[in-house]
Amino acid sequence: MRENAIIYMSESAYTQAVAEANKFYELGIQNSKAPWEAAMFPLAAVFVKRGVEKSPVEMIHLDEIKEVVVTRIAIPDDKYKTHSPGSAKFQPKGEDWERMNAEFNDHIQDILYEHPLLACICKMHSHPFSGRAFLSFGDVAKSIMNIPDSWFRNLGINTVISMVMTLNKAREWEIHCYGLTRWRYNISLGRARIINDSSERIQQALSMPYYISDAGNDWELVNLAALKEQNLKPFRIFFVRGWKGFVFEPRQNKQLLICLPPFFPKGRALAYWVKDLKNFQFEKTGMPKHSQWASTSDSIKDYLLLELAAHFRRRK
Repeated sequence: MRENAIIYMSESAYTQAVAEANKFYELGIQNSKAPWEAAMFPLAAVFVKRGVEKSPVEMIHLDEIKEVVVTRIAIPDDKYKTHSPGSAKFQPKGEDWERMNAEFNDHIQDILYEHPLLACICKMHSHPFSGRAFLSFGDVAKSIMNIPDSWFRNLGINTVISMVMTLNKAREWEIHCYGLTRWRYNISLGRARIINDSSERIQQALSMPYYISDAGNDWELVNLAALKEQNLKPFRIFFVRGWKGFVFEPRQNKQLLICLPPFFPKGRALAYWVKDLKNFQFEKTGMPKHSQWASTSDSIKDYLLLELAAHFRRRK
């Protein structure tokens, strides 16, 4: 039996979510004598289970995820909130949807720029009324089922984590989590586990990818220069969730994509033949088994892209 993904949330993110839920609880009481729902977007790092080797050009399914670690909460400006006792919506005044989306997307991108491992794969809203946690018909029809085929698929994530905040008997907010399976139904993932900001999980989710370091940047420049010297037409691609890609031509008019995980050389590099770069179509291929790339060296200098170019030039 497969174990379900575990959802963690930092204490600071939880505090931010609670403040937003309480704010609209009180506003509802003041304005309509009933608490209003609130909505927000948790930003999280995704960690897959042992044995799952996929880059963002492939789809990761819910059953392949080990942990989702929420460290930040993105919340649109108050002027776009049209919350009520039965729903939480974001809507611009008039018809300026483009401006609203641009502002919020920029807000999310600013956070992701500071923390490249994070992704917007979660949606969260509060149920300030009594009763057990659940996903309503509206939650499923409008907030979940239509998203993985567009927004979330662009992240290489074939699921969405939906979170519902409810008040327990002690009047404390609990966060109940649900995940969309590859068969397109939701399962309960239990309650989010609130952990200290200084914990190893939170710090890992907030850490920087290898290429931000001087050693990582120098390695990239040296390897790109070597590929250019051989006229292999290399260039780099920044992928989501901290991954980095390198495209070059080991054979004439035949492009290869090498994807490196955020903490490379920890984690395996993955290789793909490029079918259609513009439309994001790739064919996965095996990495050489008898080379430095199959080693466990923790020194990035030991890995040379030219070695991969030579290997895939010979390979049929």
